[in-house]
Amino acid sequence: MSAPKSSKLKYLSSYLFDTVVESFDSPKNGKINVVMLEGKLMVNTRNANQSFDGLHFLFQAVFADLQIEKNPPNKVLCFGLGGGSIVHILKNELKIQGHITAVEYDEIMVEIAKKYFDLQQFNNLDVITEDAFFYASEQANKNTFDLIIVDLFEDNKAVEKIYDAAFNEQLLQMCPHGTIIINTICNTKIQENQTQKLLGFYQNKGLDCVVKTFPISNKNKVLIVNS
Repeated sequence: MSAPKSSKLKYLSSYLFDTVVESFDSPKNGKINVVMLEGKLMVNTRNANQSFDGLHFLFQAVFADLQIEKNPPNKVLCFGLGGGSIVHILKNELKIQGHITAVEYDEIMVEIAKKYFDLQQFNNLDVITEDAFFYASEQANKNTFDLIIVDLFEDNKAVEKIYDAAFNEQLLQMCPHGTIIINTICNTKIQENQTQKLLGFYQNKGLDCVVKTFPISNKNKVLIVNS
């Protein structure tokens, strides 16, 4: 996937080192860089990859583990669009035909996804620029999904509200019979305890749930819930 109007020099130099194609100043995420590495584009904030590198590989592994293509969801809700990694995996790689609703609070991220990653190519995709927690509170009693993916980060930290019981109750209301995937990161003991507490929330409801790690990133702890 090559950048629009990227110079041949940048393309070639990307095989030697990370090459910044364009930088964006986001009021919500700070500096966002579209970076080319070995001819491929990715989206990075100051301390973390947001799309099309480590995060992309992580969700490839998660979806492979779940074998989603064998029981494809008809309706998907994705909290956190970034550059559109998850959408590309579901639509391009796994050929999921169902409808995807992607909620992204940063207008700059949506702009990047359209400009550099051809987001507009996809049918059955709605992108909503809104706060995920507001959307969840509004839709909890109105809409249901077969698969919900929560990938909400501020740079390299998971957004604190993903651990709130109220938000997770809303996820269950929106996904009463399906799969919920929550991506967390555990760089500290506090973060590890938060993830374990979140696992306990779903275990106490008698649900089939597990926290998994994948070789791509041992720091990412992915909670998978079958509701």
